[in-house]
Amino acid sequence: MDLETSTEKAPGCQDPLALERSRLDWTKLQAPEHRAMLELVRGALAVRREVVPLMSRKVEHLTLVREGDCYRLTVAARDPGAPAFVLVANLSRQSTAAPENAELLFRSDAPSSTDTNTVADPTQVPPCTTALFRNHTL
Repeated sequence: MDLETSTEKAPGCQDPLALERSRLDWTKLQAPEHRAMLELVRGALAVRREVVPLMSRKVEHLTLVREGDCYRLTVAARDPGAPAFVLVANLSRQSTAAPENAELLFRSDAPSSTDTNTVADPTQVPPCTTALFRNHTL
């Protein structure tokens, strides 16, 4: 990449244009897709506040398994005997099975509160979706 070209695309941090491009346009929340994205981010942050303090901080308590285009990261709980957490990143084009006996905590495609016709299936992780589970069998 040419630095001269990149400075035209990305203004310097002190450039007023950088501030204008970074400012949120709250009027976009009127559109359902923008409102759904805000709900998704708020939901993810709420789960993060609840779950991260319960997770072990030790690298040896992590397990990463790749199955094709699906990744499963298992994180032990901080308290011995407490359920572990499993993060499934399904980057494939097919659904994949969720961990057995696991409680779905969050899914990146979770239906918004405005979508009353869609129910998230806790036994499957759809394509191009990330899901976090509390696994009661590990």
